[in-house]
Amino acid sequence: MGDYSYTPASLLADYGDALSSSTPFVIPPLSPSASPLPGRCAAIQTQFTKDIVNHITEQIHSAVETQGCSVICLQELFLTPYFCQSQNPSYFDGLTAPSPSSQPEQNNGIVNHFIAVSCAYSIALVFSFYERTLNGTLYNTVSLFEDGEVHEKVYRKTHIPDGPGYQEKFYFTPGDTGPVVFATRKNLKIGVGICWDQWFPELARCMVLQGADVLFYPTAIGSEPVDGICADPEGSVKHWRRVMAGHAAANMVPILCCNRVGAEKLVDGNFTSRIEFYGQSFACDNTGEIVDSLEGSGEGAVVLTVNPNEVKNQRMAWGMFRDRRPECYRSIRTKDGETVMPGA
Repeated sequence: MGDYSYTPASLLADYGDALSSSTPFVIPPLSPSASPLPGRCAAIQTQFTKDIVNHITEQIHSAVETQGCSVICLQELFLTPYFCQSQNPSYFDGLTAPSPSSQPEQNNGIVNHFIAVSCAYSIALVFSFYERTLNGTLYNTVSLFEDGEVHEKVYRKTHIPDGPGYQEKFYFTPGDTGPVVFATRKNLKIGVGICWDQWFPELARCMVLQGADVLFYPTAIGSEPVDGICADPEGSVKHWRRVMAGHAAANMVPILCCNRVGAEKLVDGNFTSRIEFYGQSFACDNTGEIVDSLEGSGEGAVVLTVNPNEVKNQRMAWGMFRDRRPECYRSIRTKDGETVMPGA
């Protein structure tokens, strides 16, 4: 795969062209024999392309057509290159959209397309976007589209990173929703954490306590622009996989994680930044065993079938939640291990 190179001006122009395109986006039809199956989950891994809407729609179509998937998660901020490599205030208006849950009358053509995809394929679709609220607050958000309808809830990314190449605090306000669990019509309750959220066990535990049968983590992670951040010469990928497998094992819940793949190079005047997103999307069962995965250069979907009753029964048999002692965990409500945060 070659680098996808862009400038701030080309990014904004390409996204604007996609929004204003007079050519309808394509929804490939399913064959008569295709049928989404209850509990069949997928997480999509793709490289960013200029025609990302049609490209990722084809990936969704394949997951339904060939794998029978009924709940599908798309990558973090998949509609554009990962723009957080630098700080550019023109993105505040140029790349944001209102929430389709609270302001459906403001939906753009891309949002309406993916709502239509969920209807055409009878699926639940985890959709990541850069949200702008009525008062101008900006969030990294997911919404759930199901059977042509939009769930009333959204989840806003709780933990916002900041570092070379991943300057998200410039773009996003920390989420105010807390953990969110979406009750779908597919016999599954799903929890979603977004990228940096995956490193925090508290969020995974809360989503399972709130009834999640499966967790999804849409992601954008790859090489680190500054040497020394990762002790492993291969980067953070092994650590990244292990932490989520740990959440699965500790909470006895299946997890699917999707990451983008391929190199994206930002050229902004004399400033250049490049991240090679390592893919490695995976699905693990409720013991933390990886049961499906993709390599760093591949596109496609990782797939897992979730039986919610089986998952709950196994968790109850182990007694993990029965034996919890939340009254003893005072320090988890602190920053320094001693002082309880106001409102905690």
